[in-house]
Amino acid sequence: MQSDSLRNQLTATESNRLSPQEIDQFLAERRIGYLGTVSRSVQAHLTPVWFWYENQSAYFVLGARRVHLANLRVSPNATLLVEEDLRLTQGWRGNARAVLIKGVATKVDDLSEF
Repeated sequence: MQSDSLRNQLTATESNRLSPQEIDQFLAERRIGYLGTVSRSVQAHLTPVWFWYENQSAYFVLGARRVHLANLRVSPNATLLVEEDLRLTQGWRGNARAVLIKGVATKVDDLSEF
């Protein structure tokens, strides 16, 4: 059984929640996100994607034959997980941060809008 102080260091809680400003700063840095979609047969599909974050929205480019794009045509619901876990290199005292974005994806064909 873990003490409350140790649990607060290892688990997302109110005390270690990122502020909106911290989220914006975290997502403004170059990172890999993990995009999750659901197939027609209701199977989850998750893969790393490069993305950029602007105006409280995440944008990514998917090739015409990507499974994610086919899945989004069936259901536009998507989840993007962006994380950093310094415990991998610094041990249990290292910091871990993550942002989970869930929503409806919108296809943009004209990149000149950006």
